[in-house]
This record gives sequence, structure tokens and C-alpha cells, in this order.
Amino acid sequence: MTKMQKVQKGFTLIELMIVIAIIGILAAIAVPQYQDYIARTQVTSAYGELSALRTGVETQLLQGTTAITAADAGFTESNLMLDANIVLDFAAADGTGTVVGVLNRRVSTAVNGAIITLSRLANGTWECEINSAAANSWKASYLPGSCEAP
Repeated sequence: MTKMQKVQKGFTLIELMIVIAIIGILAAIAVPQYQDYIARTQVTSAYGELSALRTGVETQLLQGTTAITAADAGFTESNLMLDANIVLDFAAADGTGTVVGVLNRRVSTAVNGAIITLSRLANGTWECEINSAAANSWKASYLPGSCEAP
């Protein structure tokens, strides 16, 4: 007499619960990392948008214009910063001044309100500073490599 073997079909409840627990643990680790990545990317992108204005500012300064608007420098609409909050201040005769932008449009709550300031020195070099006092949960890792915190 031969004994019939029972063949398992499908998964047991405990196996399914273990898989769901593993997925939950991985999601708990991945979601905050992804949010940090998004915030860091948005800050870097906004810095890039403002940095692109340096060429337009230099052109305007070479032409003797100090009353420069964001449109004069070549700024186009941004998903990260409102056009009205891009301020250029170049009233000094030596060409010193600032380009300031506020992250306040479609940005992560962690960086919303951060202020990026590009300063032009009298020798023609540029410096970057990001004031994150208004940002909700700013992390130092959000700073682009060429910027510093105040």
C-alpha cells in the first residue's frame, strides 16, 4: 500500500505575514531616504537656476546697467521659486551685489522658505550662502557643495 503525499499549493499565512513585514521594514527605511533625496535635489536645482543668472548679471554690469531685474538676467519661470521672490540688488558702482531667491513654490516642506543668496564681490567672484532658518526641517546635507550656511 502506497501512502499519498500531500502537495502544498500556495503560501501559508505565516509566509505571507513575513513577506508583508519585510516590505514594511524596507518601506520605513526607503521613504525618509527618498524624501531627503528630493529635498537635496530641489535645493541643488534652485541653486543652479540662480547660478545661471550670473552670466546675465555680468553682461548687464559690463554694459553699465546696475538696475537689473530677474528678467533682464534671463530668469524664466521656475517650479521651485516664485518669479516675484527673485531679487537682484546691484546698485554699487564696483559691481558688488546679490541675487536672492526663496524656495517657496512646489518644494519639499523640509526646504520650504530657505533663502539662497549669491553674492558678487568687487573682484568679480561669486559666493553662495543658504539661510535655512525659515525651512521646517533643514538638514546640513541639503547644502550644495559650493554653498555654505550662515
